[in-house]
Amino acid sequence: MKIRKNQSMALMLVQSLIASSLILLGIYFMMPYIQPLDESQQPQPNIVTTVTTSPYKTVVKTTDLQCLAENIYHEAGNQPEIGKVAVGVVTINRTKDHNFPKSVCGVVKQSAIMSETGDRVCQFSWVCNSDLKLLARTSKQWNDSVRIAQMLLEGGYDQNKVLFENAKYFHSVSLKTDWKKRHAMVTQIGDHVFYK
Repeated sequence: MKIRKNQSMALMLVQSLIASSLILLGIYFMMPYIQPLDESQQPQPNIVTTVTTSPYKTVVKTTDLQCLAENIYHEAGNQPEIGKVAVGVVTINRTKDHNFPKSVCGVVKQSAIMSETGDRVCQFSWVCNSDLKLLARTSKQWNDSVRIAQMLLEGGYDQNKVLFENAKYFHSVSLKTDWKKRHAMVTQIGDHVFYK
């Protein structure tokens, strides 16, 4: 009886290791290999952080503001302001593409179940990582994220989207991937590389 239980546990361990290896291989082949740009190659666009083109304030859904601010905070909270704006623009760009959900919250929370393993995979990694969902709502990073999200949703998106050439994807420079084979690189800002 004890031998059968040990064999069963060993089989489960081997299956878990195989599944984990397949996930890692899938991630390796799904993402681009990045050569970080040196400082002289990085563009220095002029971002718009206040909107003055319209006397009318766009009505912003509270849920969209919350979802966009959380995504900016988790994905780019430690990045320069232009990096936070870029992540917000990527998130909104996706709402305008038929391959993604139509709402900001839908884009941020988009996930899928891998049929081979049953694991949940999220478009934005923090959504699947419960350890990262805690927000320091009094921090400068959070306040900046809310301010930028609100600016983008109230009209600043239209003024800033041209800076990022319809980018819909980004990843950390530390991630070695092959995205360059499938997507055109737009720019690198801080620790992120952006693609369209």
